[in-house]
Amino acid sequence: MGINSKIVLTMLLAVSAGTRAQLVQPAPRVEDYPDPLEADQRKILAQITDHAMKYSSELPDFTCEEITRHNVDQKGTGQYWRLTDTVSGELSYSGHKGVHKVLKVNGKEETGDRHPRAAFNSPDVFGGLLTWIFDPKSKTSFKWNSWSALEKRRTYVFAYTVAQENSQFAVTKAREPLGFYGNIYADAETGQIIRINLVGQTPAKATLRDVSFDVDYALTKIGDKEYPLPAKANLRLRDAKILIWDEIEFHHYRQFGAADEQFSKRP
Repeated sequence: MGINSKIVLTMLLAVSAGTRAQLVQPAPRVEDYPDPLEADQRKILAQITDHAMKYSSELPDFTCEEITRHNVDQKGTGQYWRLTDTVSGELSYSGHKGVHKVLKVNGKEETGDRHPRAAFNSPDVFGGLLTWIFDPKSKTSFKWNSWSALEKRRTYVFAYTVAQENSQFAVTKAREPLGFYGNIYADAETGQIIRINLVGQTPAKATLRDVSFDVDYALTKIGDKEYPLPAKANLRLRDAKILIWDEIEFHHYRQFGAADEQFSKRP
C-alpha cells in the first residue's frame, strides 16, 4: 500500500470514528431543556388546570384496598422510627364521594370503624386536593419551577402557594385551615398531574407543626379504561416532640359492584 493510500485510509477511519461518536451521543437531560416562554407557561398551566378541575367528575365508581402504615418517632429526630399500626381498609368511591371502611388493624379483623390515627386527616386525593389547589376560590399563586423526569416521563413542575384565608387544608377537624405551598408535577405529553407535594404553613409554636403531604398518581385500569389514580401517599407531622409518618398505599382498583362486596368480606 502506498503512502497516499495509507493517508486516505487514515482519513476514512477518522471520519467513521467521528460519525460513530455522533451517533452514540447521549440524549439531552430533561433538566437541560430551556424553560418555556411565559406565554407557553400560561398555556401549559391552563391545560393542567382543566384536567385537575375535571378529575373527580371523570372518575368511575370503584373500590380499592387502602393500607396505612402508622410510624412514630418518640424522640423526634427522624432516626428512631417504629411501626405502631398497620391498617387495612376498603375505599369505595361512588357518586363522586369516597367512603372508608376499616377491615383489619395489625392483622386482626375490625368490626367497627376504629382507626389508630383517626385524629389526623389526610387530604382527599381523589379530587379534593386538586380542588384545594386549582379552584379559583383558592386564589392560588403559580410559578414555573423546572423540568423533571418521573417514571421516565418528562414532566412540568410548577410551584404554588395558597394563603391561609383561602385554604381548605386542615390537619384535624377542630383546627383552622393552614396556608400551604408545594410543587405539582404534570406529564408533558398529557398534562395529567402525576405528583403533588404540599407543605403546611404552621405557626412555629403550634403543637402540630412540620406538616407535609405528598401523593403519587399512576395510570390504573378500571374496566376497559385507564385513569390516573393515587398509588401512594405520605402524611408527615410533628405533634409536640413526637414525629408521625403515615405511609398510605392504594391497591386492587376494581369497578364498584357486586364483586366488590365479596372483596370487603374476604379473609
